[in-house]
Amino acid sequence: MKMKLLGSLVTNPSDDTIGSATLVRVVVSSAVTLTHKLAAGSTVGTIRIPANGVIDLVKDSTDTISCATSFCTKIAYIS
Repeated sequence: MKMKLLGSLVTNPSDDTIGSATLVRVVVSSAVTLTHKLAAGSTVGTIRIPANGVIDLVKDSTDTISCATSFCTKIAYIS
């Protein structure tokens, strides 16, 4: 599967929509907890990402992400 970059890198996001992304690649340099929130501010969930970990997070365009020591990029997958 191929990945298409759709935006600029966001470093250490704090309540950031990551350019209204619905799919975000998150890369962390050290172990950290990612928090995913609705636009209204209530928490959807949290996940602990290990050092040097990578996850792809699906979210609504108005949802926000907070994640210290991370690099986040809006992406899409192309089959």
